[in-house]
Amino acid sequence: MKALLFSRTFPKSHPRAGDPTHFIQSMKDGMKTHTIRANTKKHFKDGDLVSMRYWSGKPYASKQIEFARCKLRLEGITLVNDGGVVSGAVPSRVLRGRHEIIRLASNDGLNADDFIMWFFPTVKKDIMSFNGDILHFVDMEFKEDE
Repeated sequence: MKALLFSRTFPKSHPRAGDPTHFIQSMKDGMKTHTIRANTKKHFKDGDLVSMRYWSGKPYASKQIEFARCKLRLEGITLVNDGGVVSGAVPSRVLRGRHEIIRLASNDGLNADDFIMWFFPTVKKDIMSFNGDILHFVDMEFKEDE
């Protein structure tokens, strides 16, 4: 079973560095229904059963704590930042307009501004893009002690 790790705090590159993300509670509340990963080496595949975990302390230097398990459904995604205006595309459609980015961000457990800064921490005037996969959570089962 593969491990899928979640940040409990915003990364150093984010304006809210160190603040809690509340991702785990958002998943329990049914608000965070997916995560987006670069997945460049295709480590995660459609149908994978994963152990959802967070670091007990400092990332990569502390124990991993499992809080849930789920099956994954993958969907490709491209995000483009054109001078601070973010749009996206999934195989079935183009995501245009701030309302679609707000919905995507919400399903990822973030507000739109935090979502944009997560993927594009330094907004430049030239076009930047992110290619990866949306990992949708299917049949999530939380551990009782969490």
